[in-house]
Amino acid sequence: MDAIAILLGIVFFINLAFAAILTANRAGKNGAGFYSIAALGTSIWVLSEFIFYVLPTDLLATQIAARMLYISGLIFAPFFFFFSFEFLRPSNQKRLHTNFLLFVPAIILLFFILTSDLIIGNAISLANIQSIFIGEWYLAYIFAIAAYFIGGFINLLRQYSLFKIRSIERRQIEIIFLGLIPSIGVGMIFNVIAPYFNDFRFFFLGPLFVVFFIGFTTTAILRYHIFNVKIIATNILVLILWSFLLTRTLLFETSRDLITDGTILLVSIPIGILLVRSVLKEVKVRERVELLAKQLEKANLKLTELDRQKSEFVSIASHQLRSPLTAIKGYSSLILEGAFGIVPEKINEAVDKIYQSSQSLVYVIENFLNISRIEQGRMSYEFVPTDMAVLIKGIVDQLYPNIEKKGLKISFEYENSKIFTANIDQEKLRQSVMNLIDNSSKYTKEGWIKVALTQKAKRLSITISDSGIGMTKQTIQKLFGKFNRGDGAGKINAGGAGLGLFLAAEIVIAHKGKVFADSKGLGKGSTFTIELPVA
Repeated sequence: MDAIAILLGIVFFINLAFAAILTANRAGKNGAGFYSIAALGTSIWVLSEFIFYVLPTDLLATQIAARMLYISGLIFAPFFFFFSFEFLRPSNQKRLHTNFLLFVPAIILLFFILTSDLIIGNAISLANIQSIFIGEWYLAYIFAIAAYFIGGFINLLRQYSLFKIRSIERRQIEIIFLGLIPSIGVGMIFNVIAPYFNDFRFFFLGPLFVVFFIGFTTTAILRYHIFNVKIIATNILVLILWSFLLTRTLLFETSRDLITDGTILLVSIPIGILLVRSVLKEVKVRERVELLAKQLEKANLKLTELDRQKSEFVSIASHQLRSPLTAIKGYSSLILEGAFGIVPEKINEAVDKIYQSSQSLVYVIENFLNISRIEQGRMSYEFVPTDMAVLIKGIVDQLYPNIEKKGLKISFEYENSKIFTANIDQEKLRQSVMNLIDNSSKYTKEGWIKVALTQKAKRLSITISDSGIGMTKQTIQKLFGKFNRGDGAGKINAGGAGLGLFLAAEIVIAHKGKVFADSKGLGKGSTFTIELPVA
């Protein structure tokens, strides 16, 4: 067996492997179904050329191979044409090109190949070259094959023009062209046109040049993932194993070798199929996960943008509300102080309610503004050494009148002999402590609120205890989340937004401290503790 025969054999196995891969993994994507059949046609072409080149002319197998050489062209060319319509197009596109009429020329020519009107027979020429006698319909065969290929190239060029410059899709089509042009060009010249002039000197070149088609398409696969590389590797491995075992079985020397190799081959077939299917399943799951990950990433980006817009809106809206609220609060205070003269008691009570409500709304707006600043990373702190006893006593004194009006008692306990100093932003931490005390007053119908300041080692503890409604362990776990409120809190205080404790915790964390809550159960009061490092 000479070098050409060996090369044809190698090309056949490579081409068959690629055709098997495409057939097993077409999955209806990018016209891979049509492409796999076209590749199968090239495999038949190479095998037929191998038989035609190696075996004697008078054998029936050689005569059949002579006709199969041209039948393979009627498989490759039309299905390449159909593939050109499908490649990189949406799957829901109307498939007019699959109309049966487009395949009619190939069917007619197939009929004539099976008769003697296109291929008469084969013989050895005077130059001792295997040749084929062609019939009167051969010219129609040339035109039909050329029309299919030209139509396919035109369709791919149209697809190429639809995509943007330097896009992956354009690069895919470029690489496919690099493989198809030499293989189809050489095949048309030496295997279709030259035989018309009875020239068979280079009849073997067409099948050999299919390597370009295989090589460049494989490059496109490896670089641009037209089909999955892992699936390709698995299919090739299984195919090589089957081919090796089949060869050993056919070349047996004893009946024992036949039984042994045949049994191994039969066992390997279902194992190989299961292996390929498992890889297919794994790849499909991974592709699905990757798709979901991309969708999740897009959704996350969109949510991030919406959250940013929300924060900006809250910030702008809060700023716009502060001006009218300042006016309402200021004029209410002036009326209560008698700046506009003595007013009736009923009006005075109504104005007091307006003042208290506006004061509560000021706190809420300030909370919104600070949360907006935290989310946008614009919250700034000015840390200074502060006497915590003085700060907290001022807060308790400020809140005392409102808490007393509710019928509650509030007290502040600390050791007068000690100095409690911490590096804090006074306004921010004041707001945290006020939010915690305000929270206790909202959810305590009757009884007391106790504020205590203690120090252990290098930690200061601010404790706010109350005799209020208490909490469950489940409530405590989610208490410091944004917009989270305790179970049943809405029945006691319908106006709460679930932001005060969240903001208090964020501010304390920024001070390198921590805040936590505790309760012995529903109806048994609650305790909130802020821990800060000592200055």
